[in-house]
Amino acid sequence: FPVLAYALDESPRWLLEAGRTLDAVAVFRRLADKSGAGGDAKVDAAIRAIAADADAPPPKEHPFGVVACKRLAAVLAQWRLSLRVWVIWFSLGAVYYGSTLTIARTFDKNDDDDDVRCRFRYDVIFSIFTASLVGKAIAIQLIDVVGRVRMICAACLAYVAFFLPIAVGVDSFTGLYISLYGVLAGAVVAGSCAWVQIPELYRTEIRSTA
Repeated sequence: FPVLAYALDESPRWLLEAGRTLDAVAVFRRLADKSGAGGDAKVDAAIRAIAADADAPPPKEHPFGVVACKRLAAVLAQWRLSLRVWVIWFSLGAVYYGSTLTIARTFDKNDDDDDVRCRFRYDVIFSIFTASLVGKAIAIQLIDVVGRVRMICAACLAYVAFFLPIAVGVDSFTGLYISLYGVLAGAVVAGSCAWVQIPELYRTEIRSTA
């Protein structure tokens, strides 16, 4: 992981804030080329506009303590947004990890309530977790067509619809399998779309605080 992380480009937002405009421009150009937008006139004009600022005098540097206090003040002033992001992430985390725990305990081969010695039906559990791949594929295909908010809402509704049979006590293997497969796929779609949408909406300080 550290090796792969080191191979990633540095955040152009951070590079600009650090006064490293030319480095940020180089990253923007690489990202544009990788995404197929390298020949787009609007993208090129935007990058050139950023590059033009490289000749501007660097911003006045402040002591670390002053910078830290300013960032803290900005975070406190926008605590409502951070709280909103926190609630979204907490809810999606509860939905996803609650789903995984439900799947594991549903296909537990024990005939008792022993929470220590569990024997699982790994073949069934692992096959259900292919729903993660299905959910990702759905998100990739539709997120830019349908939109972030609609995708998250639709995925949450699908999650509820698939969870209802479990809530009312369906006990057939096929019913449980289909329901849990849909539950996990819905949770993955909602979480994936939220992870795309939130960085597009909120500044780093708000997200890191959340």
